[in-house]
Amino acid sequence: AATILVDGKALGVTGGRLGSLLELREETVPSLRQGLDTLAGELAAQVNTLHRAGPSGADFFTGATAATLAVSPEVQSNLAAINVSTSGLSGDNDVALAIAQLQTSRFIDGASATPGEYWSAFTTRLGGMTQEAAFQETNAALAGEALTARRESVKGVSLDEEMANLVQAQQAFLAAARVFEVT
Repeated sequence: AATILVDGKALGVTGGRLGSLLELREETVPSLRQGLDTLAGELAAQVNTLHRAGPSGADFFTGATAATLAVSPEVQSNLAAINVSTSGLSGDNDVALAIAQLQTSRFIDGASATPGEYWSAFTTRLGGMTQEAAFQETNAALAGEALTARRESVKGVSLDEEMANLVQAQQAFLAAARVFEVT
């Protein structure tokens, strides 16, 4: 149930299109955004820690969320500030190798997952949510069609039934007319 404010009063919305949109805005999107922020923030922190060990001492990334993550201005303006090694010597690449090894290191989400595992779980969750939403939409449409058909069957006029009743009334009228004729 989502809550909206109308004229300063909180109204709970538990279903329908408005309820779904409110749930999406208030719960689903922030949860997904938090998941992306976890991945982006922890990956940037690890890369920055390793990158600072080089001669420039500069961070590679700025920002701590998916929306704010960017290559640092120092690195953007001076490519020599990119640290591939701690010594700065040509051919040395210990920092670059350490950053590459982050791919298989468990440091995301409390050291429980590698970046690839975390991303796989995230996209699986998103796919499941999408599939569930499609399933619920299909079920709601089918339920709506069934209710419409039920309503029409109760209130609707059957032309065949009405024609049979009309013929029956006509026959009764003709029989009553003959009775009067004979009388």
